Amino acid sequence: MATFHFRLDPVLVQRKRIVEREQGLVAIAQRAHDAALAEFRRLDGEFAENSRILRHEHARLTTDELVLLYGHISYLDRAMDAAKRDLDLRKSELDAAMYALHEAMKRRKVVETLKDHALDAFRLGEMRREQNELDDGNARRDERRSALDAKKGGPR
Repeated sequence: MATFHFRLDPVLVQRKRIVEREQGLVAIAQRAHDAALAEFRRLDGEFAENSRILRHEHARLTTDELVLLYGHISYLDRAMDAAKRDLDLRKSELDAAMYALHEAMKRRKVVETLKDHALDAFRLGEMRREQNELDDGNARRDERRSALDAKKGGPR
């Protein structure tokens, strides 16, 4: 029996490598996004805590403490704006990486589908070839039996 050889196997191997590379890039983008999100949440929590302190303990704080607290809250506000921009950038990078991975997977799937169709056609051809061999063998055996029966004087 013949073995199946898909002539686009090198293309399929290359497409699989591309998918693996894109998966790595998605993982890197996901880690960067998660880190940016964690930093934004940390700053937001610190901002909320300092705002709570300012609202609830305003009366008992000294002027110097109030100036420092207002300055720190102002700093946190600017830092949160920068962290939000960074988070948005990381989100867009993650989305782009995920889109590239999806496209690479689609291109790989096309070649895999071609391989499946070629394998099905190969198996069908092999089954036809085997059936033809069986038919030829049966026809030869019937011819021999008919010739033998003719020599003996016909079928009984």
